[in-house]
Amino acid sequence: MKLETPLASFFEGLETPVGEGPFAGGLTDFLNQRGAHELVAAFTVMSPALRRQLVSLAMAMAETDDEASKPRP
Repeated sequence: MKLETPLASFFEGLETPVGEGPFAGGLTDFLNQRGAHELVAAFTVMSPALRRQLVSLAMAMAETDDEASKPRP
């Protein structure tokens, strides 16, 4: 069963406020997106070699996506 509660609510009252620290909210934002939990679950059962390949693929796709969104001269 899924909780219908924002992830940030579990961290209320901690010394380091949400949105600060090493991830600066990026991880929280990612985990609140649809499909993020399934992606993390799948990633955790993969072999280390397959994980590295997936990270390389994702980085290459992100670079391609960045290039596509740049305005053309």
